[in-house]
Amino acid sequence: MHTMRPVRSNRGRERQRKNYTSRKLCHKTVQKVCKKIHERIKDHLGNRYHCWSQHRADEFLRVAHTPGSSIVNQQLDDVHKQQVLENRQRLQVPILKTIILCGRLGIAMRGHRDDGVIDAQSAIRGQEGNFRALLAFRVDSGDEVLKSHLSTASKKATYISKEIQNELIQLCGAEITNHIAKEVKTAKYFAIIADETTDSSHREQLCLCIRYLSLNSCNVTVKEEFVNFIGMNDVSAQSIANEILTRIGELGLLIEDCIGQGYDGAAAMSGHISGVQSRIRQKAPAATYVHCASHCLNLVLNHSFNVVPIRNMFTTLSEVINFFNDSPKRRDMLNTNLLTFCDTRFIQRHDAILRFTENFEAVFNALSDMSENANMDAQSRAKALSLSSAMSSPSFMVSLASAHKVMSLTVTLSKRLQSPKIDLSDDTGMVNDVNNTLQEWRRDDNAWLAGSYSVFAWLAGSYSVFEQADGFASIIGVQLTKPRLSGRQMHRASAVNSDESDSDYFKRSIWLPYLDAVIMHMTDKFSHASQTAFLLSSVLTGKKVNYDDFQKVYAVYGKVIGCHEQQLHIELSNYLKYRHSSSEEQEADDLTDGDTEVRVETACHGQAEATSETYQMHCRPHHNDIQTFAIYSASPLHCH
Repeated sequence: MHTMRPVRSNRGRERQRKNYTSRKLCHKTVQKVCKKIHERIKDHLGNRYHCWSQHRADEFLRVAHTPGSSIVNQQLDDVHKQQVLENRQRLQVPILKTIILCGRLGIAMRGHRDDGVIDAQSAIRGQEGNFRALLAFRVDSGDEVLKSHLSTASKKATYISKEIQNELIQLCGAEITNHIAKEVKTAKYFAIIADETTDSSHREQLCLCIRYLSLNSCNVTVKEEFVNFIGMNDVSAQSIANEILTRIGELGLLIEDCIGQGYDGAAAMSGHISGVQSRIRQKAPAATYVHCASHCLNLVLNHSFNVVPIRNMFTTLSEVINFFNDSPKRRDMLNTNLLTFCDTRFIQRHDAILRFTENFEAVFNALSDMSENANMDAQSRAKALSLSSAMSSPSFMVSLASAHKVMSLTVTLSKRLQSPKIDLSDDTGMVNDVNNTLQEWRRDDNAWLAGSYSVFAWLAGSYSVFEQADGFASIIGVQLTKPRLSGRQMHRASAVNSDESDSDYFKRSIWLPYLDAVIMHMTDKFSHASQTAFLLSSVLTGKKVNYDDFQKVYAVYGKVIGCHEQQLHIELSNYLKYRHSSSEEQEADDLTDGDTEVRVETACHGQAEATSETYQMHCRPHHNDIQTFAIYSASPLHCH
């Protein structure tokens, strides 16, 4: 009986034929590839770079297994090291130093034609960018290293392209930032200072700075260092807080060591519920928010601007300045330059007032001449007549003198508040001094009627505050008289009393209301008694430790300091006793020597540096006290 063989289908035969064809094709391909591989291996073994690499590998193995053969290896690497040194000299000395020079001087590096091979002659003539012009100047001055580099290097390896410039700038910035971060890590505690503004391209930028105590072997200094500009597409509190936290983390700093925040008074920054300072304190509970002190002073003067005669005076003054500055022809007739009011910094209006008072006679004479000049257009003549009439008003002159006197006092405070080395006690002391002076002017008539800085005497012409002026009223040729009496004005605050003198009227209607407004807003904006951070000044600089203030400070900073409450209280008490006794001995020596000026300066302007120097050199405190002082010095007072 025969066994039946299965019958294959046509589909199975076709699959079998394809598999046989594929195996045959692969076998032939492998044979061809093997032949080519042998040929390519022979060619590769004869290449120069293979022989050099094989030699280096054999030499490495020989040196690794043969003790005492490192000298031979060093000799073999001399050529390579010399090439590396030459490349570093080409890049670091002429190119990198030129970039650093442009950055330090604020010079724009590139121009419209800043690509391709550098042409020394056209670059020196200013036809290329500043960076290429400086490189050409170095070559022309005899820099042989740079000259050899530019003449022998490949077009793609000159390292002067825009991309290389940007990369080198970023590397320089990273190196500076790393150095700052290293100092902050040494100090441990730091404060954040941030402010947002719009650049020339109308893009929102957040400026981030860090304030810390630099602990060097020689001295202890307070530093404020710029860290970065952050482009902000979203200016909400959540977005700003996230960016700040991200940048602090990139620096390798612990946000828990942040003990202060300094921003402006905008709701997005200062909000105690959902503002930036509130979100930062969720991560760093000891990061007390401090409103920018210089910004507070700016707000004080802005709010004092609401006194009607003062507001009218500044409006007139601004119109006069803009009238001359808007026309080159009118500016030439004045023959001097008047400073325009700053829109954002009210305190800088002091410089404009100073320049205006110095040229008061020239300004008034120029306006009078323009109002009568037939060559001027009718609109300019009418405007000049209107402004000269406004300047002739007694109310304008008294308001100008009053504002100048007050701002002469506050401008010094504003500059001191912007110092990066100021601390909490300095801020409180200077603000109190200014406030006390204003209150003394409010009580004493000498500030108004007599003395070297008399307001009314200056205006009346009997005394000159500035050596270049004899008085506004005498220059214009008018009398400082009070307005006429009108029955409709009897119940107004500035109503004229027939029995009071001209001086008393202007004092009551302009000088005193202006002083009251400044004093009231100074007291309101700089009232820090409720803030724990400002209690540090009384704890660290008083004659003895106030235990109530100390407990409030310890409740906030106790975990950061890492010390028992009673132990820290005893250490601070001992330090203050020593500091007070040293101060008394110094004052006795000053009285004996008759050096009154130094004694007054020491008593009125005790700086944090002097405190820290005494603290480090004489008292030799424990680590807990140093941490407390670091927290005190790192607290922010202003933002940029």
